[in-house]
Amino acid sequence: MTSLSLATKRVQPQLSRVTRLEEQLRRSISTIELDRKKGDRERVVILGSGWAGFNLSRKLDKKKYQAVVVSPRPYFAFTPLLASTAVGTLEFRTAIESVRARVADTEYYQGWADDVSFANQRITVEVNAMMTQSTAPTQTVDEATDPASKKGKRFDLDYDKLVVAVGCYSQTFGTPGVRENAFFLKDVGDARKIRKRILDCFEEASLPSTPENVKRQLLNFAVVGGGPTGVEFSAELFDLCNDDLRKLYPSLIQHARISIYDVAPSILSMFDKRLADYATNHFRRDGIAIKTSHHIRDLRPGLPGTEEADGNSGFTLTTEEDGEVGVGMCVWSTGLMMNPFIQKALNDVHSYPSASITPPSSSSSLSSSPPSPAPESLAWHLARDPKSGGLLVDSHFRVQLNGSSSATSSAPSDAPSPSPKPATMQNVFALGDVA
Repeated sequence: MTSLSLATKRVQPQLSRVTRLEEQLRRSISTIELDRKKGDRERVVILGSGWAGFNLSRKLDKKKYQAVVVSPRPYFAFTPLLASTAVGTLEFRTAIESVRARVADTEYYQGWADDVSFANQRITVEVNAMMTQSTAPTQTVDEATDPASKKGKRFDLDYDKLVVAVGCYSQTFGTPGVRENAFFLKDVGDARKIRKRILDCFEEASLPSTPENVKRQLLNFAVVGGGPTGVEFSAELFDLCNDDLRKLYPSLIQHARISIYDVAPSILSMFDKRLADYATNHFRRDGIAIKTSHHIRDLRPGLPGTEEADGNSGFTLTTEEDGEVGVGMCVWSTGLMMNPFIQKALNDVHSYPSASITPPSSSSSLSSSPPSPAPESLAWHLARDPKSGGLLVDSHFRVQLNGSSSATSSAPSDAPSPSPKPATMQNVFALGDVA
């Protein structure tokens, strides 16, 4: 062996150690200041800045806990006011409150959790400070968790306690074209898009080059979902058209139409029947069409009978009952779907977190019963509600784990092995829509 190759062989382990040190430094450099401020307090990492996460970050005792919020949006959105902001009744700033308010004494990182290591009490955060924010389901679960998908910059963040309050996405039921072409109403960014789209439709309809039939379609606004959000937005949109826009576009108001679509036999079906009947009768007097028991087949860009396939000229809403209908805007409000982070990214328990877990209680049993397997030998996953997919928690909102026998274990046995009881993670909590 030559002296050159011998020297290279000696240097390689040193280079490897340097590379690992640089990687560790790169991952921790953004949290050095955060670690310095922590002191002897426990760090509570809160995923999400919605109703549950925002309120918890404000109410934590900052003398005992260091609150760190990780969320794609740096503010809390007061969702009941979004319908009013979308039509200009209220300004957008009245419906939001900053997470970074000085009185809150809360640390904040703009991004979302990409992975969680329960055993190491560490999350991986993917930053998105320069990305466009949206609450629409812009990715399917498989796309969001695909290892080949493009990832942004990431860093690790240690926690003493983890609170999962990431909220939900708008439910689309897999209807073709809805994810790409519909307007949603869950964030201020959604309200801004809706306000701009309403004005764009009126401006396009006011042009001399726009035919009469196209004007009627551009000013036909569809609201899919007869729940509280859809009903409230329809009422706000009606007031906008007949109070404000009538003064600006007097010749176009005759073409403005609002239709509410719902698969249920009535709107506001979750409320008292008298309230639902009152809203239905009030809307019909105002000329708002109530299309219940209607099933949406798809939503595609371009008006019926036109070759233009860009959303700027309108959309085609297809229902099983009415066929193709030209609309200028379709607002989709049909409930919530589970966040992809909860559905798949959070499902993998990489290793059993023995240091921070209450193991399943071993109940007394007969000596003839087979012994319960060791927790470390089982494959663990987060316990979920079979219907909604939400995380199951105990009376203290602590997340539960279910264990199952490892697939690699193939020892034959005449008696079935006992089903492992749920285990409770002492330092991981779930709040809001995800629990």
